[in-house]
Amino acid sequence: MIGSKTILTPEQSKTARIAYRLARSQRGMDLKAELAVAQVANIVDPTDGTLNKDVLLGTSLDVTLAQWAQLVTDDGQSDTFFIDWAVGEVPADDGFVEVFTDTVTAPVAAGTFPKLINIPLTALTSGFPKPADGVYSLRYRIRQPNDQETVSPLLKLIVDTTPPGGQSEPGSMVLATAQLTQEFLDNNLGGLVGTLPDYGDWKAGDKVAFYWVSGVLPVDPVGLPSPIGFVGVDNATNNTVTFPVSAIEGSKDEAYYVAYFLFDKATNRSRLSAYTRIDVALGLLPDNLKDPVVPLALPMRV
Repeated sequence: MIGSKTILTPEQSKTARIAYRLARSQRGMDLKAELAVAQVANIVDPTDGTLNKDVLLGTSLDVTLAQWAQLVTDDGQSDTFFIDWAVGEVPADDGFVEVFTDTVTAPVAAGTFPKLINIPLTALTSGFPKPADGVYSLRYRIRQPNDQETVSPLLKLIVDTTPPGGQSEPGSMVLATAQLTQEFLDNNLGGLVGTLPDYGDWKAGDKVAFYWVSGVLPVDPVGLPSPIGFVGVDNATNNTVTFPVSAIEGSKDEAYYVAYFLFDKATNRSRLSAYTRIDVALGLLPDNLKDPVVPLALPMRV
């Protein structure tokens, strides 16, 4: 039997080559269309990428990559992925530094994805143990066996380890009265209002925890009682807090003190503020008092 062989015309050969190149590149095109943004643990505000300050107290930035489309399938072949880091919100390509790389080889084992990567903080800033406060960008790249490379969208991250007001002691709260009496409570059923001093680096998301303290003031803030409240500091100026009547009407007749901490959304806490004293006199006053009697002076003897 004589074998047969199909001979393509030049036009057919050209068409076949084009089809081959299209098929080879199609995987990369699909990948680019579906590559997801990297996920980073402990982002406290997804709208701007602010990280919890505790991330910088650890040793790594924890990044998760979802399984990408058109994952390598040919046994023995690998997709290579790279994680890049840069200073700034929209850095140029040459501003990125590769901080991690690894491969995924077919056949891909079950449980490989989502892929968790622990990037040492030391890898993010050359010569320093961790990144300084500021805005950063993270991305990843996938390089396929055909050397086609696809880049993910950027993920903006904010590192913030500075508490509201910096390292200074916040000023003392100004109370609506210097003496807490039953008459004051009767006339102010909403409670005792305290005004916070303004501070220059206020940001949306700041909060305040405020305290009502009696007796000996603790040397260490750990010894403070539970806060009366933990509320948002909603404005750049003229912020107030309220001590509810229910929280203070049982106070003893003695000196009390109020103080507060400021927090930001990255969970940084300020130093404890200066204390403000308020004298409490809620006990019942005696009534039906008789007029005082002053004995007449005895006549002088000559």
